[in-house]
Amino acid sequence: AAGAEVLRIFAGWVGASQYTDATFAQISGALQAVGEHAEDARLLEPVTSPAVGLNFDPANFRHVGEDAMSALMVTEPLINYSHWKDVRYEGDEPEYCAVGEGVIDWQPIVEALVTSGFDGYWASGFDGYWAIEYENVADVERGAKDSLEYLKGLV
Repeated sequence: AAGAEVLRIFAGWVGASQYTDATFAQISGALQAVGEHAEDARLLEPVTSPAVGLNFDPANFRHVGEDAMSALMVTEPLINYSHWKDVRYEGDEPEYCAVGEGVIDWQPIVEALVTSGFDGYWASGFDGYWAIEYENVADVERGAKDSLEYLKGLV
C-alpha cells in the first residue's frame, strides 16, 4: 500500500541451535502470509517468489555464533538483500562498526557474491540490494563512507 519495493522482516536474535520445529513453523507461516500478500506465492517449500528473499547480514550471523561464510553457502539461493556492517567485541558485548573494522573476513564473502556464488545461483553475481547498515549515530557519515570505500576495494 505504501509502494515499498523492499520489506525487511527481522526475526530477532536467536541462534540456530535455539530454533525448534515450532519456531520454524511460526516463521514459515509469517513469511508465507507476506508472500501471499506480495505475490500470491507459496514460500519456503521451496521459495519461488522473487518478491520474498533473505537479508544476508554477515555481522548478525557472526553475532549469534554462526560463521558468515558458512551462512552464505547455506542461504545463497534465498538472498536478495544484504546489510553491510562489521562487528567487534568488548568482552562478550558486540559493537557494530564500519565494514573492515571488525572481525569478519570480508574478501571471500564479497568475492562469492560478485561472482556466480557457490552453486551458480546468480548467473553473473549477486544482483540484489547492497545496504550499508552503520549503527553508530555519533559518526554515521564517517562509518558509512568508510564502509563504502572498503567494499569498493574488495569489488
